[in-house]
Amino acid sequence: MSNTSHSLSAELTPHSLEAEKTVLGAVLLDPEKIYPVAQILAADDFFDPVYRRIFTACLQLAANAGKIDFVTVANELSNDQQIEGIGGSAFLATLAAEVPTSSHAEQYARIVNDCSRKRAVIKAGQTITRLGSDTEQDAQTIVEQSTQAVLDLMPNSSTNTELAADIHQRRYETVSELHANPKLARQKYVYTGFGDLDLKIGGMMPHTLTILAARPAMGKSTLALNIARNAANNGKSTMLFSAEMSKDEILDRIASSELGVNYHDIQRGNLTEQQISQYGTIYDEIRDTPLYIDDDHNNSITNIRHKAMQQQLRHGIDLLVVDYLQLLTVPKSELRDDSGNRTVSFISRSLKVLAKQLNIPILALSQLSRQPEIRNDPRPILSDLRDSGSLEQDADNVLMLFRPDYYQDDNADEADSPAITNVYIRKQRNGPTGVVDLMFDKKHLKFTSLHRDQPTKTM
Repeated sequence: MSNTSHSLSAELTPHSLEAEKTVLGAVLLDPEKIYPVAQILAADDFFDPVYRRIFTACLQLAANAGKIDFVTVANELSNDQQIEGIGGSAFLATLAAEVPTSSHAEQYARIVNDCSRKRAVIKAGQTITRLGSDTEQDAQTIVEQSTQAVLDLMPNSSTNTELAADIHQRRYETVSELHANPKLARQKYVYTGFGDLDLKIGGMMPHTLTILAARPAMGKSTLALNIARNAANNGKSTMLFSAEMSKDEILDRIASSELGVNYHDIQRGNLTEQQISQYGTIYDEIRDTPLYIDDDHNNSITNIRHKAMQQQLRHGIDLLVVDYLQLLTVPKSELRDDSGNRTVSFISRSLKVLAKQLNIPILALSQLSRQPEIRNDPRPILSDLRDSGSLEQDADNVLMLFRPDYYQDDNADEADSPAITNVYIRKQRNGPTGVVDLMFDKKHLKFTSLHRDQPTKTM
């Protein structure tokens, strides 16, 4: 068995080394590839110790928002005699030069990970073989150690399980600290900026997924943008990923909301000299606001995960807003059955996992089915969530918008006057359901609270 293990290891090594070399070359060629690759690989997955240290250096540069190229990586490894001995920056440049394209970086990263896990299996087998030949220990001890060797092959097999008493102790210390300083608790939440709504839902907690759903023309994109802007104004690093609107459209909507100018007048340039001057002041206000906007045409859930991880490494992230779910896609490599239900289910589960990984709230927009249009009572309910019941299951909160005037007046959609919009809290995992009324000014793309006009403060 030992000979077979060594044979397998020898077969894996060239395959692994070529893949490792390609991954590093791809990252040096296209530094943005470090983010998706880092989700697949850890430094220990590299068989070659030199490649392992190069990858570690790339990770450190990415974490510190540094530029990744063969010069900066060589500088990061300047004290590593082994790398200097094989050429230093010249060797790194060769790695990049030998990779024609970086487009397959993730594929080769998976090969490296696969080889790493197989080597771990070989090592576990060798350990079990050695234990089986041990004449000093009893059989029960050997079986237990052999079982542990197998369990250690499972990813994260020993990192998530804790003794309840240990969890309680940690929570007791946290709760005591929050009791002594209540402001610390408020700082952990991201508030919508609408006092009535924040009073009802208590703000958006870290690691939660909130679904904001509505039929078209209810104003869900406007409300999401208003929430993102309010959060950023409150010092929260906010990332808005829009699969529907361009960056320019989003900035024009912000200007329309804050200047009280018709959105279409901004796009057509129909502004007075005073309004143009006021428009310039918006830049001064936005300049120091941590609001990041992404309108990447690649609207796959995998790309959003990569972008969010990248954002966390570079600038930090407190809130992710996704507009909207039904426009996102799933790579065929991750989901063979691309039916609507399975796609949205995969996306909602991925966003929930991402919220936990980054320890942030995620606000995701969703279309509703046509059912409200054909019911006598058009107010939205949970079963109206389009494409997938998993949205209801994965979401911690479900907010649904409803404009009574839209269904009562055939000309409501063309009206310029603000109208009440009901925000139905159809699900709140840690609180009551209910309804909050906001005023929607469609002409200026702005929501306001009816009773609590001042944005909720976290400090």
